[in-house]
Amino acid sequence: MVIGNDLIVSWREGANFGIDRIDWTTKYPNAYLTTLIIAGTRHRAKDFKNYIISYDNRPVGTDITLETSINQGPFALQTLTDDVANAKTKLQRTLAGGNLQLRIRLTTSGNLSPIVSEIYCDWDEKQTL
Repeated sequence: MVIGNDLIVSWREGANFGIDRIDWTTKYPNAYLTTLIIAGTRHRAKDFKNYIISYDNRPVGTDITLETSINQGPFALQTLTDDVANAKTKLQRTLAGGNLQLRIRLTTSGNLSPIVSEIYCDWDEKQTL
């Protein structure tokens, strides 16, 4: 939610939750975004693939990492391939499951942070689970 020039966000981690105002002068050093569950047709098995994180800016000393969770399991760190010429980082790996969640972590450097503009993945649906 935006109030004036302030961005207000809600968060939850386990039993803890809150609402915070984003500080424009100091970047949070361990920021991350976790997607909702990506399920497509929920009762069908899938091969998830072609994960792309596009960015508008990725200053020197900053980083973008990707973690994946299949079927609400634990998150696993993935190794991304940088495509600096096209301003994206990607993972070309097939993960099989009924649903997927992505967690994108942003590593900052001082007041500099990557600016992510798009998160993409696709999948092939298979047989009914």
